[in-house]
Amino acid sequence: MNKLLIISLFFPIIGFSQQTFNFSHNGLNREYIYYAPADIQPDAPLVFVAHGFTGSAQGIMNYCGMNAVADENGFAVCYPQGTSDSWGDNFWNVGYNFHSGVTVDDVGFIVSLASYLQSTYELSSENTFFTGMSNGGELCYLLACEVPDVFRAFAPVAGTITPNGLTKRTTGIYENKKSGTLSQNEMDSALVGNEGLEPPTSSL
Repeated sequence: MNKLLIISLFFPIIGFSQQTFNFSHNGLNREYIYYAPADIQPDAPLVFVAHGFTGSAQGIMNYCGMNAVADENGFAVCYPQGTSDSWGDNFWNVGYNFHSGVTVDDVGFIVSLASYLQSTYELSSENTFFTGMSNGGELCYLLACEVPDVFRAFAPVAGTITPNGLTKRTTGIYENKKSGTLSQNEMDSALVGNEGLEPPTSSL
């Protein structure tokens, strides 16, 4: 009986491939959950999944079921954790009016984390993707505008572009599109930056 108990406790440890890590960026201690199938191959794709406002990395991981998809298709998943605002709510700094004084650089954090994971786990820098829900979807749009060359494609869910979060470079793209001075192809290129890929759907 004791041997059976030891075996039953040991097997989950053998198959454990999900861990929470700390990552330092701009003086802040950030967190993320990393998951990879046990048989993942070198140069495998990497998919980021971002939680919504007041959500968490653990919560979106439990909700979205991406780990099972990763097991079936052989890619790694990263669930980054946002920071907490003055009300104690987890968020991504995308330019909400009530976060006007916030200086957290979430774009820089995600870019640095992507580079770190690609290097550390031998993941594909050409096949790194980003998706997110609600506030995480808005971060997805922001990344598509700010750093289109870092990710292969973007898949925002239930989010929109928040112009207050854009830099001067991408604010110009946004304003020109509203005034009709950019073609759809130019806008698609600015948002996605990858030939042959569908741009993220937006109401611009």
